Amino acid sequence: MRKGSGAIIICDAWYGFPTQKRPRRERILAVSKQIHNFLRWRGDHVNVNEKNLMYGVSTVLVIGKDGDVQAIRQRVEELLDKDAKTDNGNDCHCDCDCDCEMECIYLPGVQLEDLSKDLLASETTAGKEEIIAYLSPDATEQIKASEAPPRIVVVGMLVDRKVQPNRSKIRAQSLNQQSPSVHDDESSTHIRDVAIIPMQLPLDVLNVSDVSTDEPLNIDTVMELMERWWMNIKLKNGDSESKRKLLFRDAAARALLTHRQRHPNRTIHGGASESNK
Repeated sequence: MRKGSGAIIICDAWYGFPTQKRPRRERILAVSKQIHNFLRWRGDHVNVNEKNLMYGVSTVLVIGKDGDVQAIRQRVEELLDKDAKTDNGNDCHCDCDCDCEMECIYLPGVQLEDLSKDLLASETTAGKEEIIAYLSPDATEQIKASEAPPRIVVVGMLVDRKVQPNRSKIRAQSLNQQSPSVHDDESSTHIRDVAIIPMQLPLDVLNVSDVSTDEPLNIDTVMELMERWWMNIKLKNGDSESKRKLLFRDAAARALLTHRQRHPNRTIHGGASESNK
């Protein structure tokens, strides 16, 4: 697992899946498809060999109960294998020589509290107060588009047909109450808390009437938005608040456009046009 300054998306599947066979299968398929959609998009659109871009590609970690994570992994790999056959047998959809950077790291049984402590206990974060943003449309605090995005975000693996408000917010709040503290390094006496904060994406920056800040976006849309945002910050000139807002707006609009193209009959998410491609 890569530590340090690289961006990280944590896919939190600790909400669990139904125990009944059919509902469980449907939920696993839905979550797996969302993760696959993102991996497929990234493989098709991100050239990790491009100068300076390698460090803009996030690490994707999937956590949850042992059986749930294993089921997600099996299904995602089946979908990627199917893609590979369609793509002339090339397992990797980018131009790199390795296949690990573009896919997932599966961590069955790993708790988010413990993972958070491990991710933040690294030399590159020494002396810095860093939060982990648990993305939630119901959060009362919002990420600032005028600043650099958080390095680590958590995306809840929620794919309910009917949106259940506050689930991700409550999950994040409960985690923050029991989050551990970490030393900056093994020899340091400085202890800092690991803060897991529920936060909204600043979708109001888009200034689009049919997209509000509490819009419950699809998992794949959120993951693509964050990847694009990190890459924009890495590769483009975001040396002012106004420019950083534009970089977020660009990332969000393009991710929402991907959603519209993927689901042409479900265009509840607006914010992008064909001219933004």
